[in-house]
Amino acid sequence: MKKYLILLFAILILHSCQSKLQVLSGLDGIEVRMIENNEELVRVELVNNSGYTLHMESTRHLFIQRKVGDEWERVAYVPCQCGTPCMDPRPVKIDVGGTQVVEWDLFTRGCKSDETGIQTIQSRVSSGVYRLKFVLNPSKNGNRLNPEVLNVGFKVK
Repeated sequence: MKKYLILLFAILILHSCQSKLQVLSGLDGIEVRMIENNEELVRVELVNNSGYTLHMESTRHLFIQRKVGDEWERVAYVPCQCGTPCMDPRPVKIDVGGTQVVEWDLFTRGCKSDETGIQTIQSRVSSGVYRLKFVLNPSKNGNRLNPEVLNVGFKVK
């Protein structure tokens, strides 16, 4: 019974704090700071106080989702102009005590191909609830552990 009351209390707190930054992760010691959230940019800082070295695929290739009803839909996003060579995603390593800043300019981007070539199609996202999804691969003493998913939720006005 006590477990259910605690769960209910946690759900009520999360529901009442929808306008605040929401972070869901199974990995303790990851602090997320919203550095900037305005009409042009979302910038978050990941702070690694977990005791593990964290590895991410890249900060350029973002996995962005928008909440539609009770579901999360992926937002189309390519990090560079279509038809141009894009910098290879470089893995990011966040040491214990280290930080990593990730930015999103609030634009969806995709590629369209027609008789004139490949074009980048982009538009600013509409207002709503979004999240950045990160896959963190923790390691300690050279041993990789199971990947952890970190979801960072926020509102776009």
